[in-house]
Amino acid sequence: MSKKIHSLGIRPKSELGQNFLIDKGLLEREVAYADVQSSDSIFEIGPGFGNLTSQLLKHTHNVTVIEYDRQFSKPLENIQKHHNSLRIIWGDVLKIRIPDFDKVVANLPYKITLPIFFKILERKFVSAVFIIQMSLAQRIAAKVGQPGYCRPGVAIGRKSRFEIIEEVKPESFYPRPKVSSAIVRMERIQSRFHISSESFFKETLDKLFLYRDNTVQEAIILDKNRFFPPTMLSDLSSKIKKKTVKAVTPVEFGFISETCWEKRGQKSFIRGQQSL
Repeated sequence: MSKKIHSLGIRPKSELGQNFLIDKGLLEREVAYADVQSSDSIFEIGPGFGNLTSQLLKHTHNVTVIEYDRQFSKPLENIQKHHNSLRIIWGDVLKIRIPDFDKVVANLPYKITLPIFFKILERKFVSAVFIIQMSLAQRIAAKVGQPGYCRPGVAIGRKSRFEIIEEVKPESFYPRPKVSSAIVRMERIQSRFHISSESFFKETLDKLFLYRDNTVQEAIILDKNRFFPPTMLSDLSSKIKKKTVKAVTPVEFGFISETCWEKRGQKSFIRGQQSL
């Protein structure tokens, strides 16, 4: 497979996190995990030279791919000649409006995995299957009280069911990454609890997890930028205030965020965002 890649004139770019999955059996399983049906509209991010794209097109004609690197023009356009329904979008997935889709299947650049996750979760869809770095997958999958429990896991878990399906060894890629990877599945669900602002909730998590080994009360007091109004402590239960941040449940994070939102006032936060 590496010879085929070079014969196409393709040179992997480390700055773009390009490691190509070359294990055909793994590609087939990835598509099987996504349970791609003929009626599904599929969105693929970073198709590269199209090895996953070709597998997807065996199951549905409704495939849209977005690719940033123009060195893949020739192989992708060759696939398009045989599958004229294939839609190719050239650009940065983080800067364009994502088209509507039922399912997303992709082998993501590790450097931008989380921004892609959060952008995808802004949309309504059925499910997603990705290959991502194993260490990140384990952090996202970690539940409260488990090692690795973190801000992204709380935020992603509010809107999805996330599971690790299979470990992927470095030798399944060309060039080989230095770390193990994982096939993960994300099922989009109705939000588990209400929040007034996605960006405010994420900032609340950012601020609290800076003090993950402190209690919630200590984290609020220690916050040097005064994101948390000290007066909000009176509205939090003694149980929450005494918990270490890493022991706070997602629902409790939601309550803390809403309490802070109300104390700060919605307008003051929006003004602060607009001034950035």
